[in-house]
Amino acid sequence: MSRIFARLLTLINLNSRMINPGTVFGRLDLQIKIHIMRRISLIVLLITPVLLLAQQKSGKVSYTQKVNLHMGLGEGNEEMKAMLPEFQESKFELLFNDKATLYRSVKEEVTEVNQTTQDGGQMVFRMEGPKSTIFTDLASGDQIEERDMMGKQYLISGASELKWKMTGESKEIAGHQCMKAVLDGKDNKIEAWFASTLPFPSGPSTFGQLPGLILEVVMDEGRMITTANKVELQEVDAALLVAPTKGKKITRKKYQKLQEERMREMNAQGSGGVRMIIRTEEN
Repeated sequence: MSRIFARLLTLINLNSRMINPGTVFGRLDLQIKIHIMRRISLIVLLITPVLLLAQQKSGKVSYTQKVNLHMGLGEGNEEMKAMLPEFQESKFELLFNDKATLYRSVKEEVTEVNQTTQDGGQMVFRMEGPKSTIFTDLASGDQIEERDMMGKQYLISGASELKWKMTGESKEIAGHQCMKAVLDGKDNKIEAWFASTLPFPSGPSTFGQLPGLILEVVMDEGRMITTANKVELQEVDAALLVAPTKGKKITRKKYQKLQEERMREMNAQGSGGVRMIIRTEEN
């Protein structure tokens, strides 16, 4: 880039030597020269950040996942809603380079909510976010996920083909201009906001396959929103970007079927949300 800029300035200087500033044409040519130099400076200022982003091929993204617990309960559960906070937040991070990404939950303190029942007893809601680690090979698109479901560890393999549709909408997230895409062929509407200036086809959870890193995912009309708070372009130890190995091996298709069965048993909706343990204590 600096070589191109230097050559342009050389050409302008050579032309200026042929100009007689004392003539009308000379003064006009001098003004043109100044105008061209200003335009070149503006172009350099605009494309320099893009070039710097292109040179940095690794980094870390910090995400916050926000789940609306009241929406998950549905209508007619006002008593339960009064006992629970409306939202539950969990923290995640995505490590990436040009070959692979690793999305993992950040260890947090478990939230406990104590409520007194009508008969004077104590009900304790113990809430914790989903615990998972997801490795994605960017070249092949293969994914391996280590996930806890109801106290049991699973090692899930395989990735679903995602068919995104661009909407033309845009907004800024964590300092990056993002474009919106919606997932085609799903019962629940899913929208993703990705940054084309970050050329990594990955994102939170198992989402990816877009021409840029996904910085926000909105599911089930806002019931679950995962948003990037911070994007850090920095060196990442390649030894950290390895696939998890713990848990019972299962394909993604079989795991999703098992998950649906467990959710039906709990009379719940959705997936990947907040785990709640309800304990009743007698006085």
